[in-house]
This record gives sequence, structure tokens and C-alpha cells, in this order.
Amino acid sequence: MHLIGFAGAPGHGKSTAARHLRVGIPSSQDIEVSSVISEVVNQLNANYPLSGIKPDDFSAISSWVGSLEPVLSKNFAIDVPSEIFDITANKVDSNPSKFQKLKIYLDRLNDNPELSNAQIDEENKEIYRPILQWLGGYLVENLADTLWFDEIIRRSEFAREDGCKLFTVCGVRYPKDQETIHHVGGKVLVVQRGNVNQGHDQDPTEAQRSEIIQDAIIYNNGSADDLRRVMGQVQEDIFSDRLQKVYRAI
Repeated sequence: MHLIGFAGAPGHGKSTAARHLRVGIPSSQDIEVSSVISEVVNQLNANYPLSGIKPDDFSAISSWVGSLEPVLSKNFAIDVPSEIFDITANKVDSNPSKFQKLKIYLDRLNDNPELSNAQIDEENKEIYRPILQWLGGYLVENLADTLWFDEIIRRSEFAREDGCKLFTVCGVRYPKDQETIHHVGGKVLVVQRGNVNQGHDQDPTEAQRSEIIQDAIIYNNGSADDLRRVMGQVQEDIFSDRLQKVYRAI
């Protein structure tokens, strides 16, 4: 089975490139890192719905985020120290950028309390993106740097046992993600669009993406048809074990 991770800034075409790569491979599967994080947030919403918390009510925020402890312990079979969920004014004031996404979500939740009772899916995922980005990055930094990708690799092994020939992963964001994929023999492709912001200058959840060591880069500067054509070539090269360093969809 070929395991292929996709990295790149938001809006650069990772999911589209991955979809084109899977064309014609009936036994292929795909997973997005955000979907694994969504499963955790969905369990949090189902069991510990949140409403009316102000962004400066740190006791209430800590209590709500701390409800993740049993969810994470059950889902990932790891010990979760409760102190990592102790969010204080000092922590936030000393590094406000690390909590910016959480604040955005809490503001959004106060405007739309029903968000806490809903389940995240493909149609509404964009609304929840701030909490997915914050939680994804916060747990990588404070709990386990390979938390999400260890789970993804576990699922990819189940897919391999089921006969999967191509398993794509969208959302490679940290060097440790890339190392985890490479450790099991996978490849990492970077998708880059020249006329779209790289997205990590002010965003701590994207800041380490530039440190990822890719196996190939795909310059997505052309039309949708150009990308489709190039990904067809990438697919052929992957399955013939002659992946090139650079591909240009122009």
C-alpha cells in the first residue's frame, strides 16, 4: 500500500490534489487530520455541551476543556495529565497567539450557542475550523507530538489489511507528522499555489509547516484540469516507484 501525506497552506488545493490522486484506484482511502480531531470535538459536544462561556472566564474554559481528559484517555489509550487543561489568564497573556483560535471559537459560540450541540461534518466543518486548529495544535504541543498521526497510521494499517492500495492523508502540518509518515515508508507531497498566501506568518497552528521535508512539491498555479492532469502523472510515478521532485500544474 502507498501512504501519501499532503501538506500545504489552506486553500492551496491539498484535498483536491489528493482526490485526483485516488482516481482510478478503487481500493483507495482518504482521511483528513481535521476529521480525527472532529471526532474528539463531537464527543466533547455530545457529552459536555458548552454555552455562555466568556473568553475571559478561564475557570469555566478550563473546566470545559478539561472534559476532554476521559475522551482522550479512551480514544487514544494514553495518560492525560489534567494540568495541561489548566488555562489561566497568565498563560493566555504571556502567549496570546497560541489561544487566538480558541477565543475566536468561544466568540462564535456565544453568537451561536447551538454550535455546541451540533456534530461536525463536511458541510459545517468550516464553522468549527478555529476549535479544530486550536485543539489540534494545543494537544500536539502539550500532550503528544504524534498524537493525531499515531492514530492515522493505526487506521492506515487496518486499511492495508483490508486490501487498500492507496491511502491519502490531508493536513500534514508539523515536522513530526512528516517523520511519522516517513517512518512507515510513506511519502509527503507539498501542494503550493503561488498567488495564495502561505498562511503561517501569523498563525501558530501553521508555523512549522515550512520545516516539513517533502518528497515532492506540486506547484498548483494552473487550472483545475491542469491539476487533474498532473496528479494523474503523480499517481503513475508513485505506482512505478519513480516519483519526481517537482511537478507543475500550469
